[in-house]
Amino acid sequence: MSQIKPKGTRDFLPNDTFTLQIVEGLLRECAETSCYREIRTPFFEHTEVFVRSSGEASDIVNKETYTFI
Repeated sequence: MSQIKPKGTRDFLPNDTFTLQIVEGLLRECAETSCYREIRTPFFEHTEVFVRSSGEASDIVNKETYTFI
């Protein structure tokens, strides 16, 4: 039977997200008092970005990357 969601991912239900929001808020406050600012990076990149930097045979490309066709 195939998995509904990709291996290595998980869903966060309401009780989990409440706890995550508290922890994220504390971390955000700590970062802001240390003069760090938030950045937002893409959720996904072209596979070639990782192949170019890590090589086609690397574990990052072969074991930790999902390629959507």
